[in-house]
Amino acid sequence: MSATLKGTAKKFLWDHSAFRCCYLLCLFLSSLCFVELGFQILTGVVMAWSVLILIDTFRNLYPGKNLKYFGLLSAFIASGLVTAFLHGEDNLGLNLVMMYHVTVCFFIVYGMHAERDKEKVRREMFFMAKILAFLIITFAVAGMLVALVFTRVKAFSYCIGLMDNRFTGLYTNPNIAAYVSVVGLVCIHLLYGKAGEGSSSQKPLPRWFLNIGIVVNVLTVFLSDSNASMVFLMVYGTAFLFTRMYRKNSSCRGKVLVRKTAVMLLVALVAAVGCFALREASQLGMAKTINALHQSNSVSVSSDASTSASQVLVTIGRDGNYEISSGRLDSLQKAMVLYQKNPIMGIGKGNILEYGNRYLARGFQFFDLHNGYLTILISCGTVGLGLFLVFAVLAARKVAKTVFRRFSQRGERELVILFSSLCAYAVYALFERALLFDITFMVVSFWMLFGYTMNEVFAEEPFLCPVTVRSRMKRTKEPAGALPALTRRTGNDII
Repeated sequence: MSATLKGTAKKFLWDHSAFRCCYLLCLFLSSLCFVELGFQILTGVVMAWSVLILIDTFRNLYPGKNLKYFGLLSAFIASGLVTAFLHGEDNLGLNLVMMYHVTVCFFIVYGMHAERDKEKVRREMFFMAKILAFLIITFAVAGMLVALVFTRVKAFSYCIGLMDNRFTGLYTNPNIAAYVSVVGLVCIHLLYGKAGEGSSSQKPLPRWFLNIGIVVNVLTVFLSDSNASMVFLMVYGTAFLFTRMYRKNSSCRGKVLVRKTAVMLLVALVAAVGCFALREASQLGMAKTINALHQSNSVSVSSDASTSASQVLVTIGRDGNYEISSGRLDSLQKAMVLYQKNPIMGIGKGNILEYGNRYLARGFQFFDLHNGYLTILISCGTVGLGLFLVFAVLAARKVAKTVFRRFSQRGERELVILFSSLCAYAVYALFERALLFDITFMVVSFWMLFGYTMNEVFAEEPFLCPVTVRSRMKRTKEPAGALPALTRRTGNDII
C-alpha cells in the first residue's frame, strides 16, 4: 500500500498538468479576502515544485525543438537576467525571482503545447474551465449576498461586499473581482455544450448553473465599475462575432464581406453603448435594492424616520469627478522619465518603485504602472520589449492563420473562443497589471489561455525527438520508412 502511494505521489510530482492546475488555483485563491496570505505561502511552495517540472521539461520535452519561438523566449529571459545583474546593487533577489516566474510562464504554462499528449492538455483545459467556472460563480453569488444583506463587512484589514462604492465581493480589490468574472465568462463559454465530453468522470456543470453564472459575472463586471474589464468584455464579444462571421463567409465576394463587416461594426458600436447604459442601470438598481432592504430593516427596529433615512446612503459607481485614467496617465509620464535613464536594457521590475522615489520629484502614485506593455519596457528596456513583441506578433500570426483557415475540424469552436479571449486580453493589458511581471492570477491565467490556444493550433503536429529518423533507423536497424520510437511518456493523467 505504501509503495503504491509512494508511486502515485512520485507521478504526481512529475505531472506538468497537475502543477499548472495547482499553480493557477493557488494564485486564484490568493485573490480572496481572509485566505490571501495562506494561499500566497502555498503559491511559494508550488513555485518550488516548478523546479522539478522545469528539469523534466528540458530532459524529456526538448523545448528547443517542440516549443514554438523557443529562441525568442530564451533571448528575452537572458536580457532580463542581464538587466538584473546590471542593477545588482538594487533588489537583485526580487528581480531574479521575477525572471524565474517568467521562465515558468514561458516553458511550463505557455510551453504546454510542447507536450506529446495534446489530448491530455485538452482535457486539462476543460477540467480547469469547469473548476474555475464553479468557484467563480459560487464566490460571485456569495459576494452578492454579502452586499445585499450586510452592504460591507470589514475585518482584519479586509473589506468584502462593497468597497468605496464599488462592488468587490469576496475579493481583495474590485478590479480583481471584475477580471475574475470575465475569466469566468470565458470558462462558461467554453463549457457551453462542450463540457463533459469523453470520460464519465467529467460530468458537465448544469445548464441552469451556467446561466446563473452568466448573470452574476456580468453583474460583477458592471457593479465593480472596472473600465478595463468592461473593455475586455466588449473586445471579447466583438472579436468572437467577427471571427465567426469571417469564418462563415470566407467564400463570399469582397463587396458582400465589406457590407457584412460594416453591419457588424455597427452592431458592436451599439452593443458597446448599451453595455455602459446597462452598467449605469445595474449600479442604480443594486443601490436602490440595498437601500430598500436596509431601510425596511431599520424601520422595523426603530420608528425614528430621520434615523432610518440616514442609514440609506449607499451608492454604487464612481461619480463623474474622478480622473478618467485613474492615475494611469500620471504613471505613464513618470515611467518615461525612468525609461530615458535606461532605454536599452531597462531597470528591472523590482526597481520601478524604488527608482521612482529616487529619481522623480514625486514617486509613483500606485505600486504598479497598470500597463503590461509599459511595465515590460521599463523593466527590460527596448531590447526586452522588442523581443517580446516579435514573439507576440509571430505567435498571433500563427494563431490567426489557423483560426481563419481551419474548417470542420475538432476543436474549432474552442479555438475561436480562445483566440477571442487573447484579443481581449491584448487590449486589457494596456490598462492593468497584466501580461508578465506579476505573480498573480491575472498574469498566469493569460499564459494558460495562450498555452491552450497553441495546443489547439499545433494539435496535429508530431512530437519531435532530437534523434533523427535516419540515425534512429541506423542504430536499431529498422526497415526503411519506419518511424522512430517515442521517448518515454512522463507524467500521470490527473484529469
